[in-house]
Amino acid sequence: MGDVGTAAQVNETRARVFLAQEHYVEAEKIAFAAVSALEAGDEQSLLAGALETQGRRPGSHGSFQSALGILKRAAEIADTAGDSQLSGKIFLTILEEVKNFLSPGEITEIYKEADDRLPNVLDPELCLVCAHVLA
Repeated sequence: MGDVGTAAQVNETRARVFLAQEHYVEAEKIAFAAVSALEAGDEQSLLAGALETQGRRPGSHGSFQSALGILKRAAEIADTAGDSQLSGKIFLTILEEVKNFLSPGEITEIYKEADDRLPNVLDPELCLVCAHVLA
């Protein structure tokens, strides 16, 4: 990874900090810059992580559909890169960020996607509780 990749990682981390501080406009700008830089490279897992950051907080995108599209793209890229753990985490992020806009069937489908990628991570009993809470 060169200087561009390192700078993109720093920007992605800065965007996460701005998200935590609820500075969504700044976070979106910085996450976009990180994604743009990483799209030109070959670090697909880093790109997926930056897209996950960019897809957080649907209100900052104007719609949950935009956030959902970004997050699904991030999961697909992580899968293509062979990083199933990151992909599973991104599916959980989808539930965290846009679950209020999804149907119960969509929630179940996304949860199953996460569970398929994180089979030894998610506690089955907790998963059942979460599924009932989310539905």
